[in-house]
Amino acid sequence: MLSECIDLIRQGYTFVTASKRQARYVRHQYALAMVATGQTVWESPKILPWQAWLAFCREEQDFARGSKQLLLNLTQQRRLWQGVIEDSEHAKHFLQLNPVVQQAMHTYALCKSWHIPVFPEGIYLNRDALAFRAWVRQYEALLARQQWADTTGLAANLIVEQLTDQGIVFYGFDVYTPEQDLLITRMRDAEIEVIRYTPPGRNQQVRHLRLGDPLDEIRAAAQWARQIVMTNNTATVGIIVPDLSQRRELVARVMEQQFSPGALLGITPAITPLYAIAPGRPLSDYPLVHAAREILALGNRKHTFERLGGLLRCVFISGAGSEQQARAQLDAALRRSGEQQWQIKNLLRYCEQYLNPYELAPGFLLMLQQFVEASQNIRKRQTAGDWAGTFTAWLKIFGWPGECPPDSEQYQTLTAWRDALAELASLNNVMPTCDYSTALSLLGKILTETSFQP
Repeated sequence: MLSECIDLIRQGYTFVTASKRQARYVRHQYALAMVATGQTVWESPKILPWQAWLAFCREEQDFARGSKQLLLNLTQQRRLWQGVIEDSEHAKHFLQLNPVVQQAMHTYALCKSWHIPVFPEGIYLNRDALAFRAWVRQYEALLARQQWADTTGLAANLIVEQLTDQGIVFYGFDVYTPEQDLLITRMRDAEIEVIRYTPPGRNQQVRHLRLGDPLDEIRAAAQWARQIVMTNNTATVGIIVPDLSQRRELVARVMEQQFSPGALLGITPAITPLYAIAPGRPLSDYPLVHAAREILALGNRKHTFERLGGLLRCVFISGAGSEQQARAQLDAALRRSGEQQWQIKNLLRYCEQYLNPYELAPGFLLMLQQFVEASQNIRKRQTAGDWAGTFTAWLKIFGWPGECPPDSEQYQTLTAWRDALAELASLNNVMPTCDYSTALSLLGKILTETSFQP
């Protein structure tokens, strides 16, 4: 990172980056610069991605003038869009609602960023365009009626005269949207210094290789990156994979072969991996979170044998080590019963009446009994925040996330899980009480739509 950027941060300039990854990079480079000068403590610099900076400025201004207007997060916005679309006459034409909600939110944000009117009157519109225009009008009317604000309109409504930044540096933007251009013009008119900084170009030499198939391409790119890192351990290398979402597992396997070969043999690396794949996987795909969802699903009336067997083998609940053999015996006994589905009460009764003592796993069965008692004592309909508390209490019964101290990845996953529960609780402001199935479905959507990379 150039010294001029370090100097600007030292002078108190705010850095607004085009992505979260760039914000992390700038913060890391600044920390390295501070360490290199012998500093052990320094003030945290103000380095934020674009949307986070807008939200921060908005919250500062609302606090200063005592405003109580609610700024909706993405989960709250998604819930409102879903309600608007579900209640419309167009909903009956859709087989799956979630992709429609996502596309509508994305299109609305693009229209705001590029100052595109949402289909004015007097022009021909097909059925899809008519539906979108109706949804936008209903959504904006709902925001106005409830006096809510969403993230798509923050730039236009920001009061630049109240910004307290000494100067603002826009870092790493390849293209500026009309929304961003207008805000920069307004800030300069208010005599706020704004710098559009573009990092200097590097690696101008271009080579073209023709390889046999995509696997050979990925393997050659990984080998090339490894050679660069071995030659210069401070170098950073970026590899662009056009269809990364489809080839993510293949890319991860090839990168492990080159940078963490011990992981392929089941050897846990002692250090942080030298590579990261962006974007991350859905948070719901991580084993720790998957175990939590399987526990919470016990609130359903019936449970498949596969789910109960998975919990008996799960390492993220209490007694996974000390009761391992007993739970294996119980797993085998339940398989011999031939039952494909169980109610927990029936399962407990069956174990008590028909199984031998050596086939029982008393610790696991006690947790099931405590779960039954806890689930009977909750209200059928609660707020989303109350369900978040209920889910946490249910997980505590099973000792989730287990008895072993979490490693770095698991610790970060736990933090992301708590953030997901906080998002669920934030729905208190935009929806009435709901039942267990709805709350569990909402949490599942949050976990699935959260991209996470340790």
